[in-house]
Order: sequence, then C-alpha cells, then structure tokens
Amino acid sequence: MGMRVPRVWTAAGQVDPLTGLAPVGVLREALREALVTGEQLPLAVVVAEVWGREQVHEHPFELARRITLAGAMAQTAFGSALAVGRLGVRRVGVLCGRDPDLHARADLLAQMVLDLPATVHLEPVAGSPEVADWHLRHLTA
Repeated sequence: MGMRVPRVWTAAGQVDPLTGLAPVGVLREALREALVTGEQLPLAVVVAEVWGREQVHEHPFELARRITLAGAMAQTAFGSALAVGRLGVRRVGVLCGRDPDLHARADLLAQMVLDLPATVHLEPVAGSPEVADWHLRHLTA
C-alpha cells in the first residue's frame, strides 16, 4: 500500500464540532471508493474504544477530549490509512487496506491510548461490499 494521507475532513466540511473527527459517513464513503477502485478485500477497521473513568456521570467535554486524543493518535499510528473517523460515541475507526505492518501499528496505537483509558482491536471487513458496509454500520452501535 502506498503512503496516503488519511482522509479526516469531508469536502463539505462535515466534522464533529467537538472532536474534529470525520463522521462515520466518511469511513463508509472511503470503503465504497476503495471497493470501486479495486482495493482488495479484506480491509480492516482498527477500533480504538475509549472507556469511562470512575465517575458515573462523565462530562461530555471530557469524553470528547479523549476521543480527540485517540483520533490524533490513530492518525499518527496509521499514516497510510484510507480514512480515520468517529464511530459512535466512544469509538474512533481507522479504515486500512492491506498492510503488512497492520498488527504492529495496532499494537503501537494500543500502547499510545493506554492512559486515556482505551482499548484497540481489529475488525476484518470481508465479503461483498454490502456486507462490508453493514459491518461498518454495526461498529457505530
């Protein structure tokens, strides 16, 4: 995979105003474009999920701050990603093509987000384009 700059902003400027991350629609658009232009499945979505602190009622700005940090760290660890964006309330998603260093990059991101606290896991995206799109939508829940 060649070096690409991950897409974070949409042409229409649609971003989450608190985090500056792209909405899930950008990840879905990047997935469709990758499949149309011949990117080989399986693709992978690296999910960084930010967990709540001990407080029962976490302030929304604190959660947004940690999501923003997780997104910036994901962009750093996955500089060649197809897209980086927000997946739901507590998740950042990175859409990656075939990358021989995928596991090493995911491990690096897991170390980077450890203090947020957050966890990182890989979700393979395989099957037809419809199944891949369904899987990405499922990750936002």
